[in-house]
Amino acid sequence: MRLGEAFTINARSLKKNGTIYVDKQLTKNLKTRDIKNSKPHHTILLDICKKGFEDWAKVENKEEWRKCCQHPLINASRKSFTDPIKQISPHSLRHSYCIHLIDLGVSLDKVAKLIGDSIKTTEEYYTGFVVSDNEVDLVKKVIGQK
Repeated sequence: MRLGEAFTINARSLKKNGTIYVDKQLTKNLKTRDIKNSKPHHTILLDICKKGFEDWAKVENKEEWRKCCQHPLINASRKSFTDPIKQISPHSLRHSYCIHLIDLGVSLDKVAKLIGDSIKTTEEYYTGFVVSDNEVDLVKKVIGQK
């Protein structure tokens, strides 16, 4: 989910099927609004994350957390990579997640539904990044390494 969406989830967001229902997000100005594209969606809660979600859902005043934590969260994610040139953010992890799902064969409509984007937007932003073994072999052959 988007970082702003994480600041609006609560215990009621967790559904019996193990998904989190996302229909709002907190803006940089700490105002609650409909999510991007005004398209509510469910995102999957992995078992390994359940305890963290439960603890986070109990936090009452998430606006205060957003004020003090948004930039430290972004900075921490950037520092977790050793290459100072790369600009990694929580949103970059969202992109990587979508690309990985598509690489695993998850259909565009399912990925779009999972992240609350249209199929057209999902196709535009997340397809075409996976390089097959055949493509790697072809490039190596062309440059004379195989």
